[in-house]
Amino acid sequence: MNWKISALVCLLGMAMAVAATPTYASDVTVDVQQTVLQKFVSTVGAVGVGGGSNTTVQIPYPGVCWWGPFPYPCIQWFSCNVGYNWSASVSNVNPQIVPGSIPFTASGHAQVSAGVCGLNVGASYSPAINGHLGASWQSVPQQIWIAMQNLNIEIYVSILGFHITFGYVDIASFLPNPLFKQTVPLSQQFTIPAPINKQITVSAQNVNLALLSGFLQLTADLNFTSP
Repeated sequence: MNWKISALVCLLGMAMAVAATPTYASDVTVDVQQTVLQKFVSTVGAVGVGGGSNTTVQIPYPGVCWWGPFPYPCIQWFSCNVGYNWSASVSNVNPQIVPGSIPFTASGHAQVSAGVCGLNVGASYSPAINGHLGASWQSVPQQIWIAMQNLNIEIYVSILGFHITFGYVDIASFLPNPLFKQTVPLSQQFTIPAPINKQITVSAQNVNLALLSGFLQLTADLNFTSP
């Protein structure tokens, strides 16, 4: 047998060995489609939050600069302490489950009012909204939890045509955690009545929550015991 035939026989043997190996399947598989999240956030509707803070920023003002002996108008900058209030709303949240993540887009609106060194300024704008939801398995309550991980909105005004950023607000930090809970009672106890009269304990093992394309999947093995 030449080396080419030997290699072919070896490859065929390996392929047959792999094909003969059984694929492990979990005892329980629970799929939650992304439409469940979409229906949930649609029912919640628009969410509005607000607050206020202080910061120090550089503020532009009309000044006079010099080019040699010649003056000319220019923009100069100085440091100013700013107190500001803001409000923001988020609506039309559209989550999409992709492998390993739950990104979402949404419609947003923000309003800012500020006192800038004796000058009152304000802004109203609709920022682009992009954020992420997170999914986790909580073993003690036996629930799938869905929470907002981050949703940052810039707080800013415009002065003399310049974009002045006061800071960023994480809307997720204002919201309940989690937003959504789904109970999946894997571990439990029950009694089989007469004539068996036996108490059965079911224990979930190897529980795993995975984010796949278009759905999240909970898998687990079950162990049955009886005293």
